Amino acid sequence: MSVTSTSSDAPGQRFLRLPHPRTNVPSLFLVSEQPEASSSKTASSTILEVQSISPDASRSWFTDEDRVLGDGKLLVFTPVDPLFLLLPIMSAVAPPNKATAAQFRPLEDIFEDAANKISKTPADEDSECVSTEDILFLGRLDCVVEAMKRMCEVKDITEDITVYRFSQPNLLSELQTKVARLSDAASYVSFRSLARGLAKDGLGPEAGEEKEDIRKVARTKGACETLSQYLTSEVYEALLASYDFTILDTHLEALTAADEAANAVIKSGKEISADSGAKPGAKEAKGGKKGGKNGSASRGVQQLAKANVQGMAKLSSFFTKKDKAAA
Repeated sequence: MSVTSTSSDAPGQRFLRLPHPRTNVPSLFLVSEQPEASSSKTASSTILEVQSISPDASRSWFTDEDRVLGDGKLLVFTPVDPLFLLLPIMSAVAPPNKATAAQFRPLEDIFEDAANKISKTPADEDSECVSTEDILFLGRLDCVVEAMKRMCEVKDITEDITVYRFSQPNLLSELQTKVARLSDAASYVSFRSLARGLAKDGLGPEAGEEKEDIRKVARTKGACETLSQYLTSEVYEALLASYDFTILDTHLEALTAADEAANAVIKSGKEISADSGAKPGAKEAKGGKKGGKNGSASRGVQQLAKANVQGMAKLSSFFTKKDKAAA
């Protein structure tokens, strides 16, 4: 396979090491900034999550420059909503006492405070640590500013000063919008793993339209589980609590009960079959009677013992010497 190499120093691109939204582990992201367009109201910057996929065996890449790269890793760049990247930032500057409401603060103050609490001084150049510079650069991106407006309460103090305060209801509203988009029937089944999950729970297309209400709730929960890859456990639990999964839980409980009943019948059938196929006399063998293996006679020997041998010559009579006179 031939690939085109890209330089990390390309204009408008910069790698940032930021805390992962779910694990807080320093992770790599790529910022791609587009030239500003005065006629466009959309954000001109995009953030991509960088993931490295290592091959199970040695691999190499051939580039367009007719070079061979010995490192066969594959880097995957996936667009990520800056909203998720703001979760560790807002968590770092949140008041220690949850009962205390956060204060409205300028954007620069929030990111400077977060940088002081999150960033660490690397022991060497190769250390994977979040730097103050990366966090401050993140706060200057227009796409991040737009995400802050979606997540926080916003007040314009003056024409040049805007203050922000984290809002849990705003965050849940944004996440619920994502859940609704992902749980749409057409979008959901386009992901094979999600579609297989529905079939596993007895909610595939073969279940019929009568299961549509339960299927819709199942898609909602599946969408929440997908988003949980970028949510802390606290935020994920709050998202789940905002929905009612009662009919889905009832369906899954009934499904589990039916599976347990079926397994019990199968187990019972195997035990009956084992008892009916047991060797006659096995119980007597346990009492000390001699026989074949394990002290019991074989089935063939037991059947011969029951045969009527009256009037039949003994087998030993065929091996006696013949009388000469008779010969």
